[in-house]
Amino acid sequence: NAELALIDTPELIIGSNLHAGAIQVLGGISREGNLTLQNTGGTGGIDIQAALDVGDGTLALSSGGSITQTSAGVISAHSLLAQAGGDVLLAAALNDVANTTLAGSAGGDFEFQDANTLAIGSVSAIGFDASAGQLSSFAATGISAGGDAFVRRASAQQLGKIQGSRIERDRQGRFKVAQGEPFRRAQRCGFGQC
Repeated sequence: NAELALIDTPELIIGSNLHAGAIQVLGGISREGNLTLQNTGGTGGIDIQAALDVGDGTLALSSGGSITQTSAGVISAHSLLAQAGGDVLLAAALNDVANTTLAGSAGGDFEFQDANTLAIGSVSAIGFDASAGQLSSFAATGISAGGDAFVRRASAQQLGKIQGSRIERDRQGRFKVAQGEPFRRAQRCGFGQC
C-alpha cells in the first residue's frame, strides 16, 4: 500500500490482457481513483485477502480464472465490475459498493454480498491491451453467469433493492440467471419467507 500511495493517477491498471499469473491482494489497499486488476491472459485468478478500498472510484476485476476473497478482503468502491472466466466468489466479506453500480460476468458461479443497499446496473472500466500497447475499455450491464448467480444484502433481514437484467429470484431466495429474460423485480420479503 505504501508504494501504491506514491502513484497519483485517476486510473491505475495492474496487469493486462496478456498477464497470466495470479494476482493476490495480501495487504490492505486504500486509494482514491479507479483501480483495475487484470489477468485475462491465463487462469491464474485474482485472490483478495485484505481490504481493497478505492473510495468513490471504480474497481475492476478481470480474470481468465476465478475471482475470490477471504472474509478480510472487504471491497469498498463506488462501482464494481467483476468479470471472470471461472467463478466470481465475492460473498465471503461484507463488501460496500454504492447502491447503483454492480455488474459483471462469470463462466461459472457469480456470488456477491454487500453490507448496504445494492443495485445491479452498468459499469465500465479501463484495462490494458498489451498486444496493442494501449489502454482499452471493457464493460458489463447486469450480471451473467454460466452457473448460479447469488447477490445479497447482508445488513438486514430484508432483501435490499436489486435491479438489473439477466437474473431472477427463485423460491428459495437465490438469484439465478434467466437466459434471454429481462430482470423480474423480486418480492420484498425476509429470507426464507417467500
